[in-house]
Amino acid sequence: MNSTVLIEAIGISNDSGLGRVSKLIIDALKPVLKDKKVVIITRKGDKLELPDNWKQVEMRAKPFRFWIHFIFPMVLLRFLPAKVICLGQTIPRFHPKSLFYLLVCDAGPLENLYLQTSKFDDYNKNRLPRIIERADKILTISEFSKSRIETLTGKPAQKIEAFRPINKVHIQESYRKEELTPAIKQIIQAPYILTVGNIEPRKNHATLLLAYHLLISKIDNPPKLVIAGHRAWGYQEVHEYMELFNMHDLIEITGYITEAEITALYKNCMFYVSTSLYEGWGFPLFEAISLGCPSIYHKETSQHEFAEGVAHGIDCSLARNLMLAMKKMYKSKEERKKWIELIETNFPEVLNYDLSGRLKEIIRE
Repeated sequence: MNSTVLIEAIGISNDSGLGRVSKLIIDALKPVLKDKKVVIITRKGDKLELPDNWKQVEMRAKPFRFWIHFIFPMVLLRFLPAKVICLGQTIPRFHPKSLFYLLVCDAGPLENLYLQTSKFDDYNKNRLPRIIERADKILTISEFSKSRIETLTGKPAQKIEAFRPINKVHIQESYRKEELTPAIKQIIQAPYILTVGNIEPRKNHATLLLAYHLLISKIDNPPKLVIAGHRAWGYQEVHEYMELFNMHDLIEITGYITEAEITALYKNCMFYVSTSLYEGWGFPLFEAISLGCPSIYHKETSQHEFAEGVAHGIDCSLARNLMLAMKKMYKSKEERKKWIELIETNFPEVLNYDLSGRLKEIIRE
């Protein structure tokens, strides 16, 4: 066996948490694997900036088929890799005697939440446990996810490694006005409350809309509520609430927006709200805090691991709790200032995370 490291990154171009974490891992592994031969498998057309010791192989095959086209020829040619890092949640049923690492961002698809975490939940509920069983090590992005994977699959804790998906250079901190569409320019000219995420059940937008309805009934000149995300498989319920409470003029659903536009929304909102009931990490809240937004979040998720002490954690499953927190944040400039100061004082330590160092510990010989 040689010292080659094979990275399967078929899903790196996906506009999802999995794709985003894959990018973070690959960037963090560049200094870690500087003395190794690295082969990285991507879809055809994915262009990556890689060190000289990395070779990219672009494939048209579907993720579960590339093993047939690549791994087994490697075995036959005696180019067996020492380690295989699977970022696309796929491991062959019969794999060579390499050390296989599998990225599982969160255990949501395995849970009985009565809330979809993905449109692939039913498929993953049957598939993912079998793949997890075949992996030598599981990589996941929070202690919360590690605990849930251990509980739900029976995988020993020593076989599951948690890391924090933090790399400050991946956060866009500024924007230019010419990068914004007229719609976004108009939004940021007036006060608004922001939430980011596609409209799906686990994001708990229905409770947010109910809390927002209670809020605007108690204040004059209410700010708009901006939902930066797509109308996904939870939109029907949100639409019904908007109809019921006649809130169409007060709620903006942006659909797809660019990184510059989401940065503009973060930096100009009154405050940010994350009502999601289940997260593997919570990238939108993490970005909001990174950019100095006073924030409210549901504390019974992995978000609490980075947001404790720098954002207001409550039980967001209860509309009245959420309304009271939003009302206080809206009415009190001092409340918003308090959280901004706590971010400035405490969050740099969170951002100063050595992802490369942690991954080096995980994949060491």
